[in-house]
Amino acid sequence: MADGGKRAGAYQLRVVGFSRAPRWRGGLDPDEVYAYVAALAAEVDRLGRDLTAARDENDRIRAALLRWQRDHRHCHRRGPANQGAWGGVRW
Repeated sequence: MADGGKRAGAYQLRVVGFSRAPRWRGGLDPDEVYAYVAALAAEVDRLGRDLTAARDENDRIRAALLRWQRDHRHCHRRGPANQGAWGGVRW
């Protein structure tokens, strides 16, 4: 997860193992479980920030494209389409 910048896949999350708690307590080791949950929470927070950044970038790109389209809507050529650099000369 947070180690080495690698993201945990669903499989790694499902197969994690915990030590057993001492016999007199039963269940799983709470320290390991809490550490794992904290690591998962950190990963979810990081993914949320990444998603927000990607959405913000998408909004900026979309706005720039719309501005470009608005500014260049009158820049099309008049006459037959696809005349090319030679003005419609055919070989």
